[in-house]
Formats: sequence, C-alpha cells, structure tokens
Amino acid sequence: MITAASRRRAVVALALVALVLGSCSDDDPDAGAPATDVDRPAADEVTPIQVPGQPATGVRTSSGLALEARSTCPEYVTGGDVVIRVGLPDGVEGGARLTVEGRDVTGALAPDGAGGLEGLVTGLPAGSSELVVQLGDERLALEVTDHPVTGPLFSGLHQEPFSCAVQVLDLGELVVHADPAAARADAEADATEEPAGSVSFLLEQQWKVGMMLASAGPRRVTEWLSVPARIVPAEGAAAAVTAPVSGRLVPPAGGVLARSGDRVEAGAVLAWLEPLLSPADAAQVRALELEWGLAALEVERGL
Repeated sequence: MITAASRRRAVVALALVALVLGSCSDDDPDAGAPATDVDRPAADEVTPIQVPGQPATGVRTSSGLALEARSTCPEYVTGGDVVIRVGLPDGVEGGARLTVEGRDVTGALAPDGAGGLEGLVTGLPAGSSELVVQLGDERLALEVTDHPVTGPLFSGLHQEPFSCAVQVLDLGELVVHADPAAARADAEADATEEPAGSVSFLLEQQWKVGMMLASAGPRRVTEWLSVPARIVPAEGAAAAVTAPVSGRLVPPAGGVLARSGDRVEAGAVLAWLEPLLSPADAAQVRALELEWGLAALEVERGL
C-alpha cells in the first residue's frame, strides 16, 4: 500500500537523482573530458636568424638550438661548400649531429669558442639540399642551394656564346723594299711610265672630291676597326670567376641583394664581401672587448 509519506520520499529521491545527473550534464563540456592538444605543451617555435632589411641566414628554436650559414646566404652557396654554425642551448656542450641529405658531416664541426660549433661543410650536391641538426629529440633543418662557381646566382642566365671571325682582304701582289730610299726610287721609276689603260686625274679634280695624296711610308692605318664578330672560348679551356677572399655576401648599405630578373644600373654596387673571422680571431676580439669593458669600469670607479 502506497501512502502519502512514501510518495513524498520517492519524490525526494528522484529530485536528488536529477540533481546528481544535472551536475554531469553537457553544461560543462570540459568536465571529465580527456586532455586535448591545447592542454599539451607546444613544440619549440622555429624563427629565422635575420638582420633587419637583409635575407635570413638560418633558423633557431625557442630552446636555443640554431643552424646558420655563415659564409653566405643559404640560397647563394657556390662551389659545393659552405661554413655552417650550430648554436647549442645554454648548458649544452655537445651531442649535436649534423647531416646533409642523410650524410653525416658532424666531423667538419669544431667548438667556436662562443658556445656553439662551426666548420666548413663540403661536397654539397648541386641545387637544393637539406642540412639537419639533431640534438636528442630535437631536430632543426635548413635548406641551402648550391650554384656553379661560374654562376649565375642572381644576374640571370648566361648570354649565348660569341665567335670572332676575321675578314680576309685580297690586296694583290705586295712588293717589300729594303728601305724607304729603295721604295721611293721604285715609285719614281714607275711614275715615268704610264700604265696602259690608265686615266688622268688632274689635281683640280682631286680637290673637288676631297681626295688627298701622300707619300707612302710606315704609319698606322687605323686606330679602331669595328667588325661584326662572335666570341668563342678556346676548345677545352675553362675559367672560374671567384672572389679573391672568402667571406659572407652581404647587401650594400641601405639596400638588399639583387635577385634574378631585377633591373640594376651600370656601375651600381650589388653586394659586399664581408670576410669571416676565424674562431681564434673571434676569441681574441671577445677578449679585447672584455679587457676594454674592465678598463672602462676602472675609469668610472676612479671618477
């Protein structure tokens, strides 16, 4: 038998069940849900290594791992080699591994005295290739593009070959005399006999046409001779156009490096070659800077 009291107890029990179920409803979608990607720590952010107004020379992560081309911009490598620097995070002294398209080139690196590794990487394939530095679970890649030492890098394609051809003029029979006196005597002897079929040309007639007579003798025929020609390199010969010193190709002050297809003015400075300091020279510069800072501090203390 269901009494009024039992019905009230049943209503209270149902209300408690509804309250418990309501606390687990969709009103709080995050309650009890598994962790999403937003809850996980983000991967290290990769940013370019770049001086304002100049092309990027490398990349670095927020942890401090860096990969940089030091001898030139990554897209302007020539001759199959480039100086590479690997920057290490604070407190890390080694353990980095460098590869080029899977080939291990870590042996080319040495400590640079500034908390990183630096060295000349050779044997780069022509065209684009990927340099990868691996430090533990962290991986950082840099794409470089190798060009022939003969170019082109950013000036456009080479012009078609030219060839130089010489036009042969038939001057007839030439008489060579031993000296000017013999030539003059021979000319005077020929002047006494008028060749058959000759036509007289009076001096007054020569004046009208601007003709000038002169005694024959050694002299320069012409200073300049313009002829159409094509320049062709000697068979089997080759030439390499390279800079007299190694260094880093940087744009002129207040400008940027010209690229393929850009229009430039004749005589304009397209780039500067900035020599690189060896690790020993760089360490000496840092030592001198430290010595200068200590000297300046002593002066300030004495004032």
